[in-house]
Amino acid sequence: MIKRRLAGLKARVIVTYLVIFLVSAAIMAGRAGVLFAAMATQTAEHDLELQTYLMASTLERPWSVLESESPFTIPQFQTLTGRFAQSAGGQLTLLDPRGEPLLFSADTAPGNQSNEPEVNAALTGGVQTNVRTDPVTHKQMIYSASAVERGGHTIGVVQMAVPLSDVVAKTRDFWFRLGLTALFAAAAAALAGWLLADQLVRPVARLRTAAARLAAGNLAERVPTDSTGGVTEIAELGEAFNDMAERVESMITSQRAFVANASHELRTPLTNVKLRAEALNNGALDDPVVARKFAREIESETNRLARMASDLLTLTRQDAIASQAREKLNLANLIAEVTSEMSLRAAKAGVTLNQEIAPDLPLVSADPAGMQTVLLNLLDNALQYTPPGGAITVRACGDEERQNVILQVSDSGAGIAPEDLPHIFERFYRADKSRSRRMAQQRNGSALAGSGAGLGLAIVRGIIEDHGGTVGAESELERGTTLTVTLPAAQ
Repeated sequence: MIKRRLAGLKARVIVTYLVIFLVSAAIMAGRAGVLFAAMATQTAEHDLELQTYLMASTLERPWSVLESESPFTIPQFQTLTGRFAQSAGGQLTLLDPRGEPLLFSADTAPGNQSNEPEVNAALTGGVQTNVRTDPVTHKQMIYSASAVERGGHTIGVVQMAVPLSDVVAKTRDFWFRLGLTALFAAAAAALAGWLLADQLVRPVARLRTAAARLAAGNLAERVPTDSTGGVTEIAELGEAFNDMAERVESMITSQRAFVANASHELRTPLTNVKLRAEALNNGALDDPVVARKFAREIESETNRLARMASDLLTLTRQDAIASQAREKLNLANLIAEVTSEMSLRAAKAGVTLNQEIAPDLPLVSADPAGMQTVLLNLLDNALQYTPPGGAITVRACGDEERQNVILQVSDSGAGIAPEDLPHIFERFYRADKSRSRRMAQQRNGSALAGSGAGLGLAIVRGIIEDHGGTVGAESELERGTTLTVTLPAAQ
């Protein structure tokens, strides 16, 4: 459970914030600490140099005036140097020009100091500080020295030393305060990371909940546009989810309608076959006239079922299978082949079948089997609605720019009502269901006859759109219908 929580987006954002902050704070704190230690050391050295110079200046007059008697034997002089050393918080040593100690505040007398860097610098007129370990106390000390002069000559040296521990203590205090500040800042960064993570996770959680509800079957589930936290990427994700949900709902609704319509369309011919088979088994078989009539009707319904099954299979393949391989195709040859195939049905129905093909018809890049299905369905649809004595004309030509090929199938049938015209390419839609079935049974009883289920034109639209083309219809009642297909010419 803990591992799962740490793998969450909120935990990762908080941890990322903390890691970035802590690494940055560690780098800055380390740099600041080093700089502070160096600055504290330099300040201590500068203060010690100043105090040493002041002490040397203070002792210059009494040291030079008292020539007859050594000043180091005067109690007031000793008291002065002691108090100065005490106020400085360190050790004070007075040296002669050879570096020998004359007076010192430490408990133990130091040795000759002439070899020490700060004493050498003072004897040569310079100023220098030095950090080293005191040989008596074994503590790290900062040393500084300043010359006491008279008449341009050095008559002595003032050497002072303070413990380096004071600088170390200040540096440690600085590190402690810096650590506390970083701790509070880390808490603030964690809080900011939590707020940001909550702002990111909350809309993502809404998306996850919406996806779960959609998967559970709630097809109306959508993500409100105001619940994305104002983050552009999450808002785009919400829009993508809503678009996907609409498509899923549309697809499932269409699938349910498809299954319901297919079941309804299959039920009628199956019922007709069953009733006639039962009638034949119940005695109608003994009457030759009735038996032949029922046999013809069973054959017609069987043909219709076969055609419907073929149409359903074609629609299923369109939804599930990728586009077929294309080749450069001459529609004139395909139109002649399909027209010849449909001529027997047209003659049997008393319908004249005509062709008007442009001699310079451009080639198209298409699937031959798919285009053959398009032509068969267009002619089958025209034959269903064209009465005896009527005519069907197939036209094909290129447009003015020769960028597209235009294919038209016109009939002289009863036409389609304006309110039905926008729906004729929908699956299972029939402008006149009873007339469609009656014409299919009475005039087109062969296996090539349409199923009458309203699938042929839906198949045509699917194939044409898959080829990058368009399909449309124009119709006038009692004057016929023209179906127009436009396909891109092969480049």
